[in-house]
Amino acid sequence: MAREIQIRLTPQQEADLTRVRHVNAEAFDAYLEGRFFLGPGRQRRSEQGHKFLPAGDQTGFQICAGLGRFVSGPLSRSRKRFCSPCFVPLKEGEERRQAREAVEQALELDPNLAEAHAQIGRIQMFVDWDWTGANASLQRALALDPGNSGVVTFASSLAASLGRFEEALELAHRAIALNAVSRGLLAQICFAMGRQEEAEVDFTKTIELNPNLDGNHGWLGFVYLAEGRALDALAEIEREPMNFARLQGYAVVYYALGRTKDSDTALRELIVKYQTDSSFQIAGVYAFRHEPDQAFEWLERAYVQHDTGLANTRFDPLRKNVRGDPRYAAFLKKVNLPL
Repeated sequence: MAREIQIRLTPQQEADLTRVRHVNAEAFDAYLEGRFFLGPGRQRRSEQGHKFLPAGDQTGFQICAGLGRFVSGPLSRSRKRFCSPCFVPLKEGEERRQAREAVEQALELDPNLAEAHAQIGRIQMFVDWDWTGANASLQRALALDPGNSGVVTFASSLAASLGRFEEALELAHRAIALNAVSRGLLAQICFAMGRQEEAEVDFTKTIELNPNLDGNHGWLGFVYLAEGRALDALAEIEREPMNFARLQGYAVVYYALGRTKDSDTALRELIVKYQTDSSFQIAGVYAFRHEPDQAFEWLERAYVQHDTGLANTRFDPLRKNVRGDPRYAAFLKKVNLPL
């Protein structure tokens, strides 16, 4: 087909297209079903999706990558990083080990599998804080499969994490051209760059595409808050389906409205229910409320917990009030992020 429409292929692409991959048909069907259940916005069905990803089939290279995607998916839940699927919480030890092993197995079966290189990059980014390694893995994935919307989306979010916003923006537009679902990432990058009007438009379009996708109502609420529309922000926060994000939103918006007691109540509930895996979000509330000592205390907790949200430290909108604090630069250095 490539020759028929006169596309010029590199020798590597020619070899990839002509190489036959032997995949167990039954296992591949299970892989496809598992990917459906593990898609964005399907948090409640992620446990069901896991059983569709058999780890024992040594011939299923994509199944190994799929298992790696399932296990590493929670590394970057939508509450932890930009434009990510929201899956079940990832336990500190065993599941992260399984994620790494599954993706490494996929690469042993097929060293040119772009998705596997991308998953290794996610682990390097969210677990190892190895930004150089993550960037190298993503560049390899992009070279192998430049038309893979998931790979392009992740490359965009990595660039944003490193503060390369223009590059992130260009990649986000590429991702949207490949898959309209990636528009949420574009909105978040625009918001981080202070382009609130564009962010509002893109978040609104994202919600129109999927009103029930976790995180987007909360993000749009924060955009409204940045525009000085606190009551609109509150209305949007109330539509957020993810409980922890809704509590965080209430704590922030109530504070902006001068309803300090209501803010305290929401923050207290957020801490009681989610302190073991949402320290990064709790720190964001304290930063927004101009309570830097508590903000850095919770950032330190996030560091100890290896909270995957720390990848967003440089551009999370709630941390604006503490960026001038000397402890902020010291903390970036601690997690290997560029100043």
